[in-house]
Amino acid sequence: MKKIFKYLLIAGIALTLVACSAGKTSGKNTAGNNDVDLKVKNGMYVLPRDESSDSKYLALNIEIKNKSNKTLNLTTRDINLYNSDDEKVKPIQVYDSSNKFQTFAFESISKKKSASGYVVFEVKPKEKYKLHYSPLDFGTGQKGSKDIELKVDASKYPDNVDKVTDLAKEYIEKVFLSGNASGKASKLSTSQDSDQAAITLLAKKDDKNADFTLGGDLEKDRNEFVKKFIDKLGKSFTYYKPTEAELRTFVEAYAKVNAKRAKISYKVKTFLPETACLCSSRNNWT
Repeated sequence: MKKIFKYLLIAGIALTLVACSAGKTSGKNTAGNNDVDLKVKNGMYVLPRDESSDSKYLALNIEIKNKSNKTLNLTTRDINLYNSDDEKVKPIQVYDSSNKFQTFAFESISKKKSASGYVVFEVKPKEKYKLHYSPLDFGTGQKGSKDIELKVDASKYPDNVDKVTDLAKEYIEKVFLSGNASGKASKLSTSQDSDQAAITLLAKKDDKNADFTLGGDLEKDRNEFVKKFIDKLGKSFTYYKPTEAELRTFVEAYAKVNAKRAKISYKVKTFLPETACLCSSRNNWT
């Protein structure tokens, strides 16, 4: 019985959450010269895979517009952050298995066109920085146009990394345990046939302090979970074949017992603008 429940409680293994858009900041976020415009579209704190959760990583979604009449070649070496002591902070490479998070690597931007992508830096959340764009002229091997500089206040960007664990707990309790699913939200993206579940999160896009809450049709998820549990449980009987009503009554009671007994701890493995992945450990299952 415990094996069946753990198998079905896929969110206890890992969760992938579809997150809200990154928050925008106020103030001037565009600078340029005769050839190029640099714009910080938005940004948020993230936790890249295999990076320490004790550090803070700021993902800036930038746009570079090529205003010149020739192709602009761009690499991550062209974009750097400088702290208040004028020390360079190099961008870090971030891997996203879902391919929904795109960082700048090598880009070739045609004349009069633009390109967007993320650059991620390890920062101190309360510090002010300067974002520098200094392109390299591949023809001469020298730096080309004058540096473009933008001020970046790290304290102005939303940080929801720690809040994801609370949402994961809420989702598991409402869908897999107590059954008190709320029908407030819509547009859930989930696949319970895999070892991961996608959960929609809701937040106001332009408000750093906006509520970061669960979205999705939780009642639908709850019903799908109960149905799968009933199917699995029914197939485990050899001689006696309980009715669907009997199985449903047992499943609901079993889930509520575990809601009182189970102790689940969560750890964020990755948190990106579009997705997050959490793992959990479980104790005291009935």
